[in-house]
Amino acid sequence: MRETALRVYPRGFMGSATKDAPMRTAKGGGFTVSQLYRADSNQLEPLGSTNPEIDSLYQLMSTTPLVIGDIGFKEKVISEALVAFGTDHLSSWVDYQNKSPYLGDLHKEFITDTLCFIATGKRRMSLFTWISLLDDKGRNDGKNLSVKEPRGLVTEYEKNMISSWFEGHGRLKPHIVDSINEWLMQDNGLNDLVVTLAILFGEFKDGSFKSNKIAS
Repeated sequence: MRETALRVYPRGFMGSATKDAPMRTAKGGGFTVSQLYRADSNQLEPLGSTNPEIDSLYQLMSTTPLVIGDIGFKEKVISEALVAFGTDHLSSWVDYQNKSPYLGDLHKEFITDTLCFIATGKRRMSLFTWISLLDDKGRNDGKNLSVKEPRGLVTEYEKNMISSWFEGHGRLKPHIVDSINEWLMQDNGLNDLVVTLAILFGEFKDGSFKSNKIAS
């Protein structure tokens, strides 16, 4: 298992810290993509800027919705998602979130809801609702949150389904490529992936979010 250099992004989630590293080819789920290795370090870095590649992808999808059907756009999303998460397994990325001093209840519930979508194709709350909650109560203040049964809380049954999904696919920890492929197989999966990446690692201003129906 490789160590990964991660940093905290503006909304408090952790993701890859650098892109200047040798490339390898990762194959899985019927497609081939390039994945970047990170430096052998997992030192926590201060809150920094957003991921410009993710910002660009979200902006393109927002202004040109038909791009969602373009294979080149899909391949670019896959490539940048692998870079942004920065780990070999999605479960490892989830574990790394505990290193963020800004991790709060809303962050945990959003991650759980995202895993629920990957596993079942459904969310308990829309991405529109999530971004409103995270920007209103969650940004840079995770430790001070007090959330009591927020609307749309993932049920124990669905959490068990998520656990079963992680343990399935013939491997205890499916490779991140396979996890993203599973994500894309869900209805509206590519759309959900792009918007989720924008929430985790991008700027995703409230105004631009409300001006379109992508994440509703």
